[in-house]
Amino acid sequence: MREVAKIMKEYFEGLEDPSPSSPDMRLFSRGLLTEQHMPVVPAKVKWEVVDGPERFVRRFEFADRRRLIDFVNDVLIFEDELKHHGELKVGAEAVDISVYTHTVEAITELDQEYVRAVDEIYRDVSDYNYGQPR
Repeated sequence: MREVAKIMKEYFEGLEDPSPSSPDMRLFSRGLLTEQHMPVVPAKVKWEVVDGPERFVRRFEFADRRRLIDFVNDVLIFEDELKHHGELKVGAEAVDISVYTHTVEAITELDQEYVRAVDEIYRDVSDYNYGQPR
């Protein structure tokens, strides 16, 4: 990352017209040229792949119990519709999920579909406005 910042800084320092309206400066801001402000930051992978057997695992944490309960209910309904079930371990403020295809003891496309849908359920529950009465 330091090398990219250095190259970009050298490039922009060499410009004769570094005005904000120049095409090069409209694409990049000098504030982005420092190492700590680089726009390219790898996202943390939320689902991990573990062995024994190969499976997806992830912990979902919740600010309140009501969101956790709604999340678990929605995941259980989704699993029944998909006819593919993961292992859910429910704690006071978190749910751990593990999923793989038991017949092949590995991750399959069905598991990939499962994790995408569960991520969407988590986003929906996390973004829901609980301030309004039901």
